Amino acid sequence: MDVKSMSGIEKLLYIIENMKRLESDITLFSSREFKTFYHAMKHDMYDKVLLFLPTTPAKFLKLLEHPLEAWGYFSKEEITSLEEDGVPSDLRIIDGDNGLNEEIEEEVLLAKESLREQRSGAVAKAIEYIRQKIKVDNTDYDWQQQYIDFRHFLTMNPVMNTIKRNRLIEHFDAKLQSFLISCYESIPSQAKYICPYCGWTVMQTEKLKLKCIKLACKAHFNLATLESIPRKCDIRLKETIQLTTVIPTKTEFEFYDMLLKIPEKPSVFWYPEVERKGSL
Repeated sequence: MDVKSMSGIEKLLYIIENMKRLESDITLFSSREFKTFYHAMKHDMYDKVLLFLPTTPAKFLKLLEHPLEAWGYFSKEEITSLEEDGVPSDLRIIDGDNGLNEEIEEEVLLAKESLREQRSGAVAKAIEYIRQKIKVDNTDYDWQQQYIDFRHFLTMNPVMNTIKRNRLIEHFDAKLQSFLISCYESIPSQAKYICPYCGWTVMQTEKLKLKCIKLACKAHFNLATLESIPRKCDIRLKETIQLTTVIPTKTEFEFYDMLLKIPEKPSVFWYPEVERKGSL
């Protein structure tokens, strides 16, 4: 296995997949398959400034108990890329004596789905559609504003009522309406509360733990103050939309408000030229 040619997310998935196999059958620890995996990883780590060198398989497992950013294995660019894809830099693959961190698979698989969303999902399609309209539409219709409204609608409405949503999006172009509708899904029965951090839904796992879309959300959970999902709300944004579009836009709102407080009052524009670099 040529680990060196893998991207950061591919390396992480490779490690997690092998750790899952090991957890399901501990006898694999002495197998040829696990040794091949271990040596491939160790070979790729030789030229890195690691927290400590995993000279044995046991030490390699010990390294996985530390946050990703502390390993010294992933470059700064890879850590940044992983975070942009929804994988927190403080993620620990092994949770001490509890074994494999039960949330890592979902966190990383969601990151893979989010990459797909960024490249070919509803928001990406909306961007391309509006760009094409700007090229060919000779009227005074403000397509730039339509995109701004599109992004902001998603950000302000991560959880809502279907009938209300359909009424509020009537002013959008028909194609954009269809893209917006495809961004939503029914709220699952496990969803109980509204996340105070990102505004999405807080789920209750089979082990009665509370979780949201990002591990960072947990720091804001307080059972005494968590608000239940309003009864009228029956839809929420899909996970990948919340992660790739809404959470980044919330940060943009904060930055926008900060800029407006500058005495010189700089000119601030939302998404100039409809995401001219193509990113969400």
